[in-house]
Amino acid sequence: MRRPLRVVPSGAVSPARRRVILPLDDHDSSVGGPGDAERPPAGPSKRAWTFLSTHAQVLLCVWRQPDALIRDIAEQVGISGRAVQLVLRDLEDEGYITSVRVGRRNRYQLHSDRRLRHPLVAQLEVSTLLSLLDARSPGDLPP
Repeated sequence: MRRPLRVVPSGAVSPARRRVILPLDDHDSSVGGPGDAERPPAGPSKRAWTFLSTHAQVLLCVWRQPDALIRDIAEQVGISGRAVQLVLRDLEDEGYITSVRVGRRNRYQLHSDRRLRHPLVAQLEVSTLLSLLDARSPGDLPP
């Protein structure tokens, strides 16, 4: 059975998208009632974010394991395999990595002497950033 719909004004948006249709709840959310214990508290929602971009996270995975499978990188970073492919292509297009086919797998060669792209950190090489982020001991780091 479908829930009834109510129209809620959405605020300052373009005239073509002025109204949003939302399903009605079983009770008015402004009045306490059954199910309130399960609801998250009202207020601003927390946006998920991280200090490192997806590109930096994928690059760190390649730094740690140059022959990693795309699905393994995807699992570590928390993105889809297709997203990993797109990031790897970006990194290869910009000269940060080179993909080498070894049998049925790819091995990624990192060009750690490349400079970071953003003007605030353009004086740093990729290897500097990755060595700071890598928790392993310096003797275990790739060349």
